[in-house]
Amino acid sequence: NGPAGSGKSIILLAKIIQVIKSNVDSRAGLFIFSEDNISFKRYRDALDKAEISNEVIATDSPKFILTLQKILESNSRVVIVRITCLLSFTHVYRTVTKLMERNTHLFID
Repeated sequence: NGPAGSGKSIILLAKIIQVIKSNVDSRAGLFIFSEDNISFKRYRDALDKAEISNEVIATDSPKFILTLQKILESNSRVVIVRITCLLSFTHVYRTVTKLMERNTHLFID
């Protein structure tokens, strides 16, 4: 929590890299609520430099079901989910629950 530009996303990114590097079986899901292209590109560039496989999944579907399927099927260590629509709490809750069942660390920016 803090004002824009105070480094919250950088700290979050460092934590993601730490979690992934600490265990070869670790996976992470990063949910970004933004239409801004710069924020998810910043994450991808840093993950690429850290040699961590990553994938971006964009969703504009309020149902969010297909996104969950794509996350679960991904072979990437970090899946960045770019959300550009309003979502139902029920669908988000189901997604988070399914990912937690599969030992996926969850991050939200």
